[in-house]
Amino acid sequence: MTGREQRVLQGYDSIAQKHDRPDSDEELQNSGAPQQFGTKAFDMPELLHNLNMLVDMSEQDIIQNDREYRYESDLVVTLRHEEVKLSALVEQEEGQVTKLTEIVGFIENLESRAADGAADPLSLSECANVFRRFQEDFYEEYKVYDLSTLAVAVVFPLVRQHLADWEPLKDSRRSLDVFKQWKDILEDSNRTFSQDVDNMDSYQRLVWEVWLPCVRGAILAWTVREPEPLIDLLEFWLPLLPPWMLSNLLEQLIFPRLQAEVDTWNPLTDTMPIHAWLHPFRSVTLPGLAAYQPGARENIAYLYQTEKQREMEATKKATDYKAIMSSGSSSTVVPSSFREMVMKRAEETGIIMLPIPNKSQEGKPVYKFGNVQIYIDKTVLFVFEDGRWAPKSLNRLIELATLPVT
Repeated sequence: MTGREQRVLQGYDSIAQKHDRPDSDEELQNSGAPQQFGTKAFDMPELLHNLNMLVDMSEQDIIQNDREYRYESDLVVTLRHEEVKLSALVEQEEGQVTKLTEIVGFIENLESRAADGAADPLSLSECANVFRRFQEDFYEEYKVYDLSTLAVAVVFPLVRQHLADWEPLKDSRRSLDVFKQWKDILEDSNRTFSQDVDNMDSYQRLVWEVWLPCVRGAILAWTVREPEPLIDLLEFWLPLLPPWMLSNLLEQLIFPRLQAEVDTWNPLTDTMPIHAWLHPFRSVTLPGLAAYQPGARENIAYLYQTEKQREMEATKKATDYKAIMSSGSSSTVVPSSFREMVMKRAEETGIIMLPIPNKSQEGKPVYKFGNVQIYIDKTVLFVFEDGRWAPKSLNRLIELATLPVT
């Protein structure tokens, strides 16, 4: 069977190809009409030219439209990705705005409650809870905006108020828990610090600006020949002090006081031996301190050398004194003379000095000296204070004996 078949085009050019019409040729042959050689039944070149032009123009339009379609399709995909990206960014920014709004609210609440005369004053524990929440819920913002510096305006006044009536040498353990708490909150473990007051984190500033002034005043009023209170203070606070700050304490405050006392110590007139109040400071030269204060050991060594020289002078003079006295009476004359000197000072100052019946310490009789108890070991006075016996100078004994009983 023959007939019309579907024509398959291989491209736009296939449309322009001529197509023979066998049916028309057969009709011409059957009709008997004459045929010219080289001609066909359907031959219109002008029409074919116009059709070819239309096909070419359509082809260009199709190509251009396809190109534009692909471009627009790619643009739609790109815009959709950009939309997703911007939506995520907007969501993130909205979350950031919400966080910052909440942080600003916390800060305004802190400032209003920390102000003088606030209706609901802020406590240190509440303030610590707020800073912990900053670190836990707003960690990135806490670091980026350095929120630890808020402590200068909010925490420092509260701690300063907490230490207002603190006497460091009488109650050295007080506020240890407070500073331990704020050390955990404010200290920046990722930073290293040298001996530079301009390069401190918020915790070191707290110690430097709030704690140190209290201790500085106590050291300036400290009785050098009573080392135990200061040694206790340093030992209790050592874990909470930056090493360079301990170095500063020793170099600027403690060593000058010790040096001045060593220079004024007189082995002939002073009743307390120098080693009784100088040797305890050996424990202050702790391992690792040399890195921050290379001269610490040298300072202590110099004080010890001065001490030994003065003790040698005292020994020599004592030897000369013994040579004058008889060997049998020299050991009793000196303690006896010292005891008589103490009793004389008691009479001069109106202090009653009486032996306590049936009470002794280290084999020596214990006396009631004003408001305190004492005993005398050779030329050293020992006073019972704060539950223990400690060597004291005669002048300090007079002060303690006249203090009102609390």
